Amino acid sequence: MKTRRAALAALVFLSACSARTRRFIGYQFAGPVPAASCRADGPARVCVYAPEGEENRDLVYFFHYATGDERSWNRLGLSRAFYSEYRRRGRPAPRVVTVSYGPYWLLTDAPGLRQTVTLKDFDALRARVERGLAPVGRRYLWGMSQGGYDAAVAALCAPRDWAAVALSCPALEADTPYETPAREPAARSAEGRLLFTYRLSGDGAWRAGNPLALVAAARRLPPFWIEANAGDEFGYLPGARALAEELRAAGDAVTLTVSPGGHCTIDARAAARFLAAREDADGAAALSSAAAEPR
Repeated sequence: MKTRRAALAALVFLSACSARTRRFIGYQFAGPVPAASCRADGPARVCVYAPEGEENRDLVYFFHYATGDERSWNRLGLSRAFYSEYRRRGRPAPRVVTVSYGPYWLLTDAPGLRQTVTLKDFDALRARVERGLAPVGRRYLWGMSQGGYDAAVAALCAPRDWAAVALSCPALEADTPYETPAREPAARSAEGRLLFTYRLSGDGAWRAGNPLALVAAARRLPPFWIEANAGDEFGYLPGARALAEELRAAGDAVTLTVSPGGHCTIDARAAARFLAAREDADGAAALSSAAAEPR
């Protein structure tokens, strides 16, 4: 009887979950829920997640997918998968700061039509957050879908602020979304373009401020890890490939993984492993540098 009840409860839970949540259901068993402190900060909402046990001084900023919010990182179970990588390595983990300006928002260096956030406003938010978390070591970025676009913009506009960037199924366009192709390359590519054309001020803002354009002007780029999907129904795969090519041409250390399946059929554990490995490498480099300094 107890087994039947448990199975029924599991079925009810799964039926109530969104398709995206069901996709990551396995992460719910990766470990304990991290402690979180969430609050409003003007138009934004922020959660700060702390690892169980010892923490380090570094911060990971997570930007959610369209329709998500500041709690999506934990709701999907990404928080458990992320911290399990640090437990596996037996080392202190960073705090994770999740940021939301609503279900839809795009970072831009110019005013948009709606649902846009200027880089100046985000930098001010980041300064306020970090005043309460001092001292802060290295900063990392992780963005998913819409958040992948935002993470790329944030990193490429201020590359020295970020130690590494993980983009999971980023919403990236290889060409301007303001031109309709003769033939739609994917089932929902028109909807994919609408993410930008509905919010940015126009083609000029897109051409000046999209990640592909920003690579050329950036210096001392952080390492990038990108996972895209072969069957991305929004047509974002060519944009991910184009960004990887631009980063490589700029001499950046970039890894592109193309996984089977539709949009955001991703291995979030791989993003966590990349960030955890970067923390290991950056920490070792810092110790080596300190040891080499004259006393």
